[in-house]
Amino acid sequence: MSESSNTIIRQFETITVSEFIEKFEGKTHPGFALVMSSRLETSLTQLIELYMQKKNRDLRDKIFRGYGPLSTFSSKIDVAFAFGLINSEDRLILDTVRSIRNAFAHTDEDNLTFDDAKIMKLIKKFPDVNTVQAGQIEPSNSLLYAHNIVACTNSLHTHYRQLIIRLTEFAQTKPSKPWPGILP
Repeated sequence: MSESSNTIIRQFETITVSEFIEKFEGKTHPGFALVMSSRLETSLTQLIELYMQKKNRDLRDKIFRGYGPLSTFSSKIDVAFAFGLINSEDRLILDTVRSIRNAFAHTDEDNLTFDDAKIMKLIKKFPDVNTVQAGQIEPSNSLLYAHNIVACTNSLHTHYRQLIIRLTEFAQTKPSKPWPGILP
C-alpha cells in the first residue's frame, strides 16, 4: 500500500465514546445533536466521494450541494446503502441520527433535550440500545446517542479503510478496464 493511502487511512482512526464526549462537553442538547450528526454526515460523504470515479470539484459540488441528488443526509444514506458502502445496522443508526437531528433542528420547543419523550422514542430505535442499557449503570439518552454516533463513525471509517485498500490493490493490477464499482 502506498504512503499516501496510509496517510489517508490514518485520518480515519477509530475513536472512543469518552473521547467524543470530552470534545463536546458543555454543549446544549440541540448543539450536541446537530454537531454530532454533522460529523457523521461528513464521514458518510467522504465514503461516497471515495467510491466515485469522477472526482472533479464542479461535479462534486453539483452532486452534493444545493439541490443536488446527494445534498441531503437522507439521500446519502440511501445511496451508500444501495451501493453496499454501508450495512443495514449503519443505515438504521444513520437514519435514527438524522431523525434526532431533525427533531432538534425543526422544533418550536425552547428546551428540547434528549430526555424529551419525542427524542427518547427515537433513541429506542438504535440497534443496541437494550444491550447498552443492560449494563450495571443505565446510561443517559445523550450517552446512548453518543455511543451510537461513535459506533457508526468507526464503522464508516472501517468501510473507508477497506475501500482504500481495495482501490489501491485494484490500481496496482494495472487494469485495462475502469474500477467496476463492485464491493464484496
